[in-house]
Amino acid sequence: AGRDDAMLAALAAVIGHNWPVFYRFKGGKGIACSLAVFALLFPVETIIGGAVALAAIGITRYVSLGSLLLLCVTTLAILFRHPFWPAGCWALILTVLGIARHHANIQRLLAGKENKFNPKARPLDSK
Repeated sequence: AGRDDAMLAALAAVIGHNWPVFYRFKGGKGIACSLAVFALLFPVETIIGGAVALAAIGITRYVSLGSLLLLCVTTLAILFRHPFWPAGCWALILTVLGIARHHANIQRLLAGKENKFNPKARPLDSK
């Protein structure tokens, strides 16, 4: 099995994490899964995307913005470094799925109502 087979399996994993059957197709951790499969299959490109994402989170405190930038920048890096259709199409599909899954976050970002990351916040159940 080569990289193309791994990309197909990874796509299935991301879809399963975005729309988990056991949670009635709601919830999921598709961005985390996308990050993992990007990192395993395209580590250099993921480091580039991750650096941009971390910088964006550090500057804006919006984790959702960082997550979306991670997908977009990593995909652009893959398209630049691997201009052949299997890798580029696969990365574009993962990015479109991530953007589609985060449409509510995008709407909140545009409206200025998205929650910001606060490293000093305490969990709700601690007192």
